Amino acid sequence: MKRRNFLKSGITAAALLHIGTSGEVLAAPINSSAKINHDLGTTESQANKAINEVKMIGFPTVMSPYEDTIAIVWQTDQPSVAWVEYGTDEKCSQKGESQQNGLAEFFQVHKVILTALKPGTRYFYRVCVETPLAEEVRPVLKTEVQQFNTLNAKAEKISFGIINDTHENQLVLDKIQQINQDFKPDFLCWNGDQINDPSSEKQITTALLNPTKAAFTSGTPLVYVRGNHDTRGNWASQLSRYLSVPNGSYYYHFVHGPVAFTVLDTGEDKPDQHKYCKGRTRFEPYRDAQAIWLDQVLSKKEMKNSPFNVVLLHIPLFTKSGWDSPDSRNKWLEILKKHKVDLLISGHTHTYEFVKPGEITDSSEWLDWNKKTKVKAVIPQLVGGGPKLEGAEFATYIKGEATAKELEISVVDMKGVLLDTHIFPKTKKA
Repeated sequence: MKRRNFLKSGITAAALLHIGTSGEVLAAPINSSAKINHDLGTTESQANKAINEVKMIGFPTVMSPYEDTIAIVWQTDQPSVAWVEYGTDEKCSQKGESQQNGLAEFFQVHKVILTALKPGTRYFYRVCVETPLAEEVRPVLKTEVQQFNTLNAKAEKISFGIINDTHENQLVLDKIQQINQDFKPDFLCWNGDQINDPSSEKQITTALLNPTKAAFTSGTPLVYVRGNHDTRGNWASQLSRYLSVPNGSYYYHFVHGPVAFTVLDTGEDKPDQHKYCKGRTRFEPYRDAQAIWLDQVLSKKEMKNSPFNVVLLHIPLFTKSGWDSPDSRNKWLEILKKHKVDLLISGHTHTYEFVKPGEITDSSEWLDWNKKTKVKAVIPQLVGGGPKLEGAEFATYIKGEATAKELEISVVDMKGVLLDTHIFPKTKKA
């Protein structure tokens, strides 16, 4: 299988100046021509006017949905005060904002977490921004009213979409946006490798917050799964500043209708001591910590009582391609078997496949990719496609629909052609 090599670059001194001590983004305006230069004769009134002309970049992203909370993330072209107006009708009479120690946050990437929401409820919202200036009228920019639905553990029927390995391919992302808009899932999971080795702030914000020309996840809540390429590059450790993940963690769980979902972070696809990792990774002890957490989470009443249990993870535990994660499998598989997980859904290999229990797969020898070990699959493993419109690494969109009696998974390509349908009937779990 062909793998792509992605360019990497270091953090410039100028870029480092854009990170504030709070750990939030304090980036300079993306359009450098908009900077105010008093040395060129710009008057103070002109400067104030220029600063006040704050603009939205792209669309809001709704992410990390739960029954009672949801996050909204968006970007402006300069630091500004921002908030969300929302409610159960288009009046949007409630207000949510972020503040620290009595001060409204003044950043360029804005994150607001709405709390105390009602399960399975449609909410309307708009994001608002202003730039505060002493002795000046502060104009407020508001977006059009949009809407989202909260999750509902008691829902009788649910739907979800899953994409993976988009690797900043605009043509593929535009097609996915169209398919997603037609399908209208309750949430969309982005199952890793959204970014080609993050090396700048602009690359991250474009890939995550503004991936398409039309609104992508302004109304469909996004569930984020980190991929191995998202952990590479000199800006990879700053990724969380541009996202909102539950409790700041890349592994978490939630229940929606008859399905309990667990998100795991497989990290890099090479061992920590591999020369390619350049001494920067600590994923092996990180997977140990996830193993302890995983057993505890799958033991929870709401997880055990769900008719179906699905695990979302970027690198597969079973694949005939050999591009698996042996360390993840060694540390997590017995726990997943113990709790009778119904399905693993991954990406990473750029090749769509469905591996049935009992099938023999190829497992990588981490320090020598030319060596493979035969491994028998024991849990159904679905692997999404690649970052291309067509050809050997064609992209896929995975559609999931579930009731208490049945979980149905359909896979389509970028032309909307149905490739496969997999049915999982409810089984008794001792």
